[in-house]
Amino acid sequence: MDGRQGHLDTLDHLLTQAMEDGVKIFSGAYIQSSAGADGSYKHTAWLQILGKMMSDGLPAKIAGCTSMEDAYWLLKSYEHLGPFLAYQYVTDLNYSPLTNFSESEFTVAGPGALRPCPLMPVCAAMATMDAPVVQ
Repeated sequence: MDGRQGHLDTLDHLLTQAMEDGVKIFSGAYIQSSAGADGSYKHTAWLQILGKMMSDGLPAKIAGCTSMEDAYWLLKSYEHLGPFLAYQYVTDLNYSPLTNFSESEFTVAGPGALRPCPLMPVCAAMATMDAPVVQ
């Protein structure tokens, strides 16, 4: 086991203990799938995804991207990261020193923008798209 996995295991243990003590460890800030559908805790599944991202060298790959869209597709390739969550993560990363993408060249419509509404028939068509990317 490498040191990184040991840290993730420790973090998993601490978060599990916090949950068992009644601490809420997830907020409603992002729509996240219940990645722990196999009976494991949701945070355990997300830590496993994080571990895979790190072992895949994802930070360096994202730093090497020339566009926000390229980084988005890297993130979206991971299990449980749908269009909106991958876009939120790439936007958050763009506020870090890791990247400096233009945010005016690429966006992904969120769930609220895709809900069909009677006044805008185009919403219904957009809601069926897998990855509604606007350029």
